[in-house]
Amino acid sequence: MTKTEPQPDGTLNPNNVRERLGSRIRHLRKARGWTLADLAQRADVQIADLSKWETGKRGPNVESLIKLADGLGVPPAELFELTDPPARPELDRIIALLLNSSDETLRLARRIVEVLVHPEAH
Repeated sequence: MTKTEPQPDGTLNPNNVRERLGSRIRHLRKARGWTLADLAQRADVQIADLSKWETGKRGPNVESLIKLADGLGVPPAELFELTDPPARPELDRIIALLLNSSDETLRLARRIVEVLVHPEAH
């Protein structure tokens, strides 16, 4: 049984959930090559709070969870994934570059990727 799996009575230990949430936030941040300051700025939260959340010393409130998800460019539910996806640092870097891009830039990036992935179709 992992630390975040339900106990025999079906409950989760809040401390373990807080630690897992912090680990997930840290994983997503580092996968993008960001510092604590980078994510704090993007999510409009304090660095000290972010540090406490990542270490599991405190848990963020709902408003802060939404800010973190927005800053990371993920749906809030992704912060609670129990397993980290396989590391794909290059993909994470591309996503980080495109997070705040204009719609026009995103359309252009999509077309470029389509040509790279499926050159026979173009």
